[in-house]
Amino acid sequence: MRKGILSLFLIASLSFTLSTSVFAENNPTPVVKNSAESIPSSYLLKYKGKFQSFDQVYAAFGQEVRPMTNAEKAKGEYAYNVQTPDELAALLSYMKDQKKLAESQVQAVYMNKESRSLNTLTKSLNSRENIKTETFEENIYDNYLYWIKGYVTIDYVPRSGKITKTTARSALLGVTYGHTWKPETPRISVLSDIKRQVIFEGVVTTNIVAGGIGEVISTDVSHTMIVQSVPTIEGPIKN
Repeated sequence: MRKGILSLFLIASLSFTLSTSVFAENNPTPVVKNSAESIPSSYLLKYKGKFQSFDQVYAAFGQEVRPMTNAEKAKGEYAYNVQTPDELAALLSYMKDQKKLAESQVQAVYMNKESRSLNTLTKSLNSRENIKTETFEENIYDNYLYWIKGYVTIDYVPRSGKITKTTARSALLGVTYGHTWKPETPRISVLSDIKRQVIFEGVVTTNIVAGGIGEVISTDVSHTMIVQSVPTIEGPIKN
C-alpha cells in the first residue's frame, strides 16, 4: 500500500530523499502539495466548516507553531499548502494520529533469521571467542509519505549471547522535502546481559503555507526499541 502511495507522489515530481548526518543528496525541487492531496478524505469531511481562523485551529490542537525565518523563506521548502482553517485542522489531526500509531508499536527485536538485519559482521575477540555485530532497524515515526527509522547496532558473544556494545542512530526517510528531523542522543539502558532498551526522542519540524503565510509546526517524537540477542547454544539465560 505504501509503495503505491509513494509512487503516485513521486510521479507528481516529489523527490525521494534520505536525510542523515552522514549522507545528503541533491534532488530536484518538488512541487508543494495541497493537504487535500496528502491525507484521507475522511479527515477533510470531519472538520469541514468547524473553524474560522488558523489561530483557532492551532489552539484547538495545542500545536506549536512559529513564523518562518528569513533563511527558511529564502530556501523555499514547503511540505504542505493549506488554503483554509478546515484543511489545516484535517492535516494536524492526521499527523497526530500517525504519531500515536507509531508510539504504540513498541516491539522487541530478536536476533534470529526473521529479524530485520541490515548487516552481519564477525571479528576476532581473542583466540577462543568471536564477537558478532548486527544492526537492526525499526520505524519510530511513520507518516506514510515520510518516516523515521531507528537503528540499533549490537556486538555480542555468539555462544552466550552477552552483549558487549550497543550504539543507536536514527534517520528521516521518504519524501523529506519541507521536513526536518532533530534527534536527541538515544538513551540506552541495560535490561540484562542479552537485552537492551533504546529510547529515541526528537522533534520533527514541518514547513507549511497556511493561507499564504509560511509557518513551521513542530511534532515531538518518542519511541522505545528493545533488542535481545539469541545465543548459539542452549543453556541458562538471565532475562
